[in-house]
Amino acid sequence: MAIDFEQIYTEHFADVYKCVLSLSRNESLAEEITQETFFKAMQNIKKFNGCVTVVLDGLYASGPVISICKQYGWEYMIVLKRDCLKTVWQDFEGLRAIEPENALEQEWLGRNQEYQWSNGIEYTYGRNHKLLKLNVVTCRETWFDESPRKGKPREMLADYAWISSEVVTCSNVALRCNDIARRRWKIENLFRVEKHNGYSCSHCFSYDWNAMKGFHCLMKFGVFINVLITCSDLMAGHVGANGIKGTIKKAWECLLIGGFPQDAPVPGGSAARNKGHRIRFRDFKLRRVA
Repeated sequence: MAIDFEQIYTEHFADVYKCVLSLSRNESLAEEITQETFFKAMQNIKKFNGCVTVVLDGLYASGPVISICKQYGWEYMIVLKRDCLKTVWQDFEGLRAIEPENALEQEWLGRNQEYQWSNGIEYTYGRNHKLLKLNVVTCRETWFDESPRKGKPREMLADYAWISSEVVTCSNVALRCNDIARRRWKIENLFRVEKHNGYSCSHCFSYDWNAMKGFHCLMKFGVFINVLITCSDLMAGHVGANGIKGTIKKAWECLLIGGFPQDAPVPGGSAARNKGHRIRFRDFKLRRVA
């Protein structure tokens, strides 16, 4: 059984944070307590008798967290940022020059991936200089953006790095990076939409716990409606002409006045507009009531 602590943290952070904030009314203290709660959960998971795989953000790339994982026998993939564990990065850069065999290039989902790794990099931390041996892997991805917002298609580039609990080899590097480490991004993509696309998920609008829960539930419901709107065949013409945000704005305006967009290209023409018909989505179907 694999437990994705990043998923647990992401799913429950808002509830824990807002609850603590409603009591403390101190944002810094609330964030610190929330992180400490997660840290204690990691420590107490030792009572769980099973296989655990931890997938974590760069915030947790530290000696104490890695030591807990090793102590309880957990597998892990932890994001390693460039400004974190600088001595590890220095050793990694030096070892890359003398370990040319630790490299792999492949195609993945239309992207070119160049992997490089080094195993057993020594890292010490704490007053007692506790020694850890870390396995570091990097991935450089290049691809062409065929539909950029402005200009012609252009080549894109992205760099990633992780600390792996398992020794990295040619046979497991793609599995650990693509199938394990990058799973957490699917979760974060939804929260990124809610944070930056007008839903204000990261803001606290009240110190009252019930009010915050109500706002969060209503926001989720609004996101659900907007997804239904933009993924329907009925609104495909609007999305193409006005974009996602423009379509959502127009749809909500029509909901407020109780009418259907008269300029929306409805499948079947004007005759179909005046009768009930099926709205098709990618994974399910809903029937609109005329």
